[in-house]
Amino acid sequence: DPNYETLKREFKRLYENCNSVKNSLLSYTSYIKELYLSPNSIYNSLTQFYDNQHPLSKYSSSILQLIDAQIKNWEINEFNGHYQKILDYSLSIDQIHSTIQKVDRLSSEVNNEQKKSEYIHLKSSLFNETSQLFDNKAECFEKPLINIQLSFNNLIQSVHSILNNSSPLLQTHINNQNNHILNLYPNNDFLNKPVHNHLDGPSTITQQPSPSLVKQPLRPNPPISSPIQQQPPQRQQQQQRPYKPNTKLNKLQVWQTIPENIQNQFIRKATFTALDGIDLYKVNLVEVTDPNEVVQFEPISQRDIDIYLRPTDKLNFDTPEFEQFIQENGFYPKQFEDGSMEKFESTSHTSKLSQLTAPTKQEQLHHINRSQYQNQPQQLNPPKPLQQINKSPIQQQLKTSPIQKPPLQQQQQRPVSAPSKPAASETKSGFSLFKKSAESIQKLKFHKIPPLDQLVDHHEYHKFFWDNKRYKLVKTYNGSVSVNYDFTLKYKPNTKLSTLQVWQTIPETIQNQFIRKATFTVLDGNNNSIIDLPSIVDSSHQKLFCFKYNPFQHPNKLHFICRANFEVDLYKVNLVEVTDPNEVVQFEPISQRDIDIYLRPTEKLNYDTPEFEQFIQENGFYPKQFEDGSMESVLCFAYRIYLFQLKNFTYKYPHTLSGKPIETFKAKYGDCGCHSFFFTSIMRYNNIPTRLLFGRGANLNNNSDPQWHVKTDIYLDQVGWVPMDVTCKDFNGPHTHLIGNDSGDHITFGMDYLTDIQDLSKYSPFPSFQLMNMIHFGHNVELESTSHTSKLSQLTAPTKQDQFSHINQSQYQQLHIQTIGQKSQPTVLQQQQQPQQQQQQQQQQQRSTPQPASQRPVSFHQQQPVPNRTVPTQQQPVSQRPQEKDSSFSNSISSFLSNATKSLNISNNGLPSKIHVDQLINDHNLHKKLWDKRFKLVKKYNYSVSTLYTKKIIFSPDSKLNEIKFYMGIPLNINNQQVRYSSFTLHDSNDQCISQASIVKSLVHDCYLLAYKPNPGQVDRELTWKYRVDVDFYTVTAEEVTNPNEQIDFDPISEKEIDLYLRPSDKMKFDTPEFEQFIFENNLYPKQFDDGTMESVLCFAYRVSLFIYKNIQYKNPYSHNGDPISTFKAGHGDCGCHSWLFGSILRYNNIPVRLLYGRGGLLDKPGDKQIHIKNQFYVEGLGFVPYDGAFKDGNPYHKKYFAHDIGSHVTTGLDIYTDIEGRKNEFSFQNPAYFYIGNVKIESSEEKYDVFKL
Repeated sequence: DPNYETLKREFKRLYENCNSVKNSLLSYTSYIKELYLSPNSIYNSLTQFYDNQHPLSKYSSSILQLIDAQIKNWEINEFNGHYQKILDYSLSIDQIHSTIQKVDRLSSEVNNEQKKSEYIHLKSSLFNETSQLFDNKAECFEKPLINIQLSFNNLIQSVHSILNNSSPLLQTHINNQNNHILNLYPNNDFLNKPVHNHLDGPSTITQQPSPSLVKQPLRPNPPISSPIQQQPPQRQQQQQRPYKPNTKLNKLQVWQTIPENIQNQFIRKATFTALDGIDLYKVNLVEVTDPNEVVQFEPISQRDIDIYLRPTDKLNFDTPEFEQFIQENGFYPKQFEDGSMEKFESTSHTSKLSQLTAPTKQEQLHHINRSQYQNQPQQLNPPKPLQQINKSPIQQQLKTSPIQKPPLQQQQQRPVSAPSKPAASETKSGFSLFKKSAESIQKLKFHKIPPLDQLVDHHEYHKFFWDNKRYKLVKTYNGSVSVNYDFTLKYKPNTKLSTLQVWQTIPETIQNQFIRKATFTVLDGNNNSIIDLPSIVDSSHQKLFCFKYNPFQHPNKLHFICRANFEVDLYKVNLVEVTDPNEVVQFEPISQRDIDIYLRPTEKLNYDTPEFEQFIQENGFYPKQFEDGSMESVLCFAYRIYLFQLKNFTYKYPHTLSGKPIETFKAKYGDCGCHSFFFTSIMRYNNIPTRLLFGRGANLNNNSDPQWHVKTDIYLDQVGWVPMDVTCKDFNGPHTHLIGNDSGDHITFGMDYLTDIQDLSKYSPFPSFQLMNMIHFGHNVELESTSHTSKLSQLTAPTKQDQFSHINQSQYQQLHIQTIGQKSQPTVLQQQQQPQQQQQQQQQQQRSTPQPASQRPVSFHQQQPVPNRTVPTQQQPVSQRPQEKDSSFSNSISSFLSNATKSLNISNNGLPSKIHVDQLINDHNLHKKLWDKRFKLVKKYNYSVSTLYTKKIIFSPDSKLNEIKFYMGIPLNINNQQVRYSSFTLHDSNDQCISQASIVKSLVHDCYLLAYKPNPGQVDRELTWKYRVDVDFYTVTAEEVTNPNEQIDFDPISEKEIDLYLRPSDKMKFDTPEFEQFIFENNLYPKQFDDGTMESVLCFAYRVSLFIYKNIQYKNPYSHNGDPISTFKAGHGDCGCHSWLFGSILRYNNIPVRLLYGRGGLLDKPGDKQIHIKNQFYVEGLGFVPYDGAFKDGNPYHKKYFAHDIGSHVTTGLDIYTDIEGRKNEFSFQNPAYFYIGNVKIESSEEKYDVFKL
């Protein structure tokens, strides 16, 4: 039978292959075990050779224990189930193999009718069974084998992780080993005896200590790394160690301060063994004879004042004895006959101005040398008058005192002192300029923290630590983990289940965790197949997964694995003092539902009994009322209870306590639950909402430990949920580390005790969900075993944008699971394929849409190079400068610049004197010669102006105005301007001020809000707003730094600014496929050169400026919508179009760019509104570099407006505002934005812009 022969041939191949694979699988598994766990393994050998305290023994013991547990866990959870499938399949193969042998035997007996019938029947069934065997191979043999291979990968990764995590044990100290021959020395007495033959020598050599020799000192411990030999090895071997007294040191510690640079010394080098290279300087107090000399001096901080006014053990001037000594010897400032006091000499600034003039040289130097700009809160006073300005609108409006020059900012990097006259006589209390702060006085009073026994009830210390302060909760990202939690139930064989229900909470997003994903699945413990998926049920305040076993649908199931998986981003939470009185603190509100839940008693928190009330009263566990009538604050009270627990309770697990607070109090011990229940009961009794967080730790280095833990949060009004881990012990005074600090390593499963759970609450009224809860019923229900196991794995961090979103939330949106289905728990094989599918989807998304700014680095060298593409670009005639009639402001600036005598301080040596822009734009070597240097931004004072921008609005007679609001930007101090004064006011038809602006918050910067509600029946048809800015202008120029040792001060950039200045907008639409194509077609991305280097930020920005110079002409008005693509296609645009195009290209390439919206400050253009926009882009190590692309200079390299600001622009809006009045509109605040309520029709309006010299 040829068909039968084919069957036998194919089956034989399958039989041999499957058996070979099965045997290899067992061999490989045994090999892994033998490698680490066999008696002859390196780890067992090391544990046998070294004592328990040796690093090699500790390391090996840890490896053996962890790997043994890991392999057992792997066999139970990952290997055995799949291997059983392979064994079952192999058993089927063996049965068919036996059938084939039987068919072959019967073929020789077919003459017998009975044998013939058996032969035919057996052969027919053989074909069916063999065909079925081949059909089942993929499901019953290959898939289990794939999953075993994947589990091998997981096992090997886990083993590698164990080896890495245990490696710190190898770096611990090596204790001195017992030297058994330390006291032995050679005995050569036998040499003095005559030896007659070779048999007369001594038969033994006795070993005894020498009484005449001094014992050699113990050798030092071997270092972890080999010491550097100072001499050749041969030389070292020849040296003899001198005999010294046998000194045995158990521990030696030596401290030496690291000397600091102060005015009379400069430290070149400091080592632990010696100090060398100190430059010493003479310091002399010299009289200043020149009254105009500006004296620089070293400032003193409040910290230094506190330190150098404090008492110490040697400087104990804070005693009554020392005070008497001072009085007796007259060691205090004297009062002279003329009434003046002996005083501490100092300098001060005195100046009087009758009119506004240019800033002093000190102020100019102060601003020029600053690297961070402090913008003082705007004072909402009426506008101040201008002197010597013959402009009627201002004179009619402003008639008060003259404008005073603003004082220098308080935070100065290089303080200077001006000559001053002797100060007036001062009292004794005003002798010194430097006073101890109130905080330092308290610190002096409490600089010695009492022991814990005294600190528990020391309320003055409690107040010092916690009271009279404002707080906020600061969240920072810590890490991301995935936790797999298995609850295994195995019933005895005679069990007949009728009901089995298992509940698992869906973790909630709270301040210290963000839940990415939550799934729950129930598997058959025999083969890991899915039995069923859960439903979602509600409780009093948290949703749960619920699994209900259906014995009719899945009969005879006795082995269940309830598997939950959660993916969590973890955040640290710290209670931080708010020092800025103007800071607005966001906090998480508390609902009435949460108040009710987190103040209620439960079975464990049974504080509503007479016994508990008596316990509270007897122990004083309630807020105290002090002699001055004040009450103990919530933080002080919680701190006191924590100190009580720290002093009196110890941690013990396991224990036999119920966890009720009075029982814990009597026992004086308990686990984390007992500690937390005790603390929570006292807090709730005193009406302080307190929640219990049931869950587990997230320490990846301790993955074999389930890390079950309970901790607490208390709610503090105007702050939020303050973390309190009252179980952990902080024995370092003042024991405040665990108050208000969450280390971001706890995964919360259950939020306190739950109630109102269908089918469960009647059996367990207040279940907690640190572990899964279950109920079961049936006939002869008896569990053979149960277990709770959990395992952590690390996840990739969320994007900066996602982190920022969670950190700045005060209300949290919970995970919404609409359907469960296959999304809840994929099969094992699908689960292994899922990350690859997600990666492919992410790659597709990255190819189709630009990457978010938070995911993109801010520097080029971190990016992958973009492929070089050569596409013909649009040719445009070169334009030298704007030629339109209505561009008077642009022409005026060009005229102003043509008369300027100073140019950029950039060396152009070796560069051609003339070069066409078509050649220059792609000459990267020339770009490098120009810009691949070390630069600094140099600021120089230019001049000062006062600008007044007014607009009169006339409403039609039938208008009915209910309310009108005007918004306008508050001008900020940036590198090219220093704002002296600004105001925004509203005036009626008689020029009377009827409203002054308030300051409102915005996502970008603060802005002015001018609101006006007319009285009924008194509507003025004429309203005029006036916006005034007094400003000092500074030129900003990139100068080459030739001194390699020069330190450069530059403006830092914050995360908020990075996000703001990398975002797209309506005018900067760089996040579209069309813009991406535009970038590639015109090579507008940083180049990677042949030597592997990338084009620098300055070179790239310069090339973009040349691209705009070549392709875009200045034209106002323009004939398109102003977005970058329209500007490029049209080939023209005004200053805004140039700025938006430049900003879009750079932002697309991850270079922060800010737009400076405002007006010019030229004095010779009356009537010109001077509206203008320009750019500044950020370069790390340099700061915000100016660029004004609307102006076309005629020099060969076209860099007159690149990296150079002419210092004549009033910036009123820094970039785009998008959150005004809750609208999605974008406002630049070149002009005020206004909104009105009512039936209003504007009849006419009139604008005016004036600039006056200061």
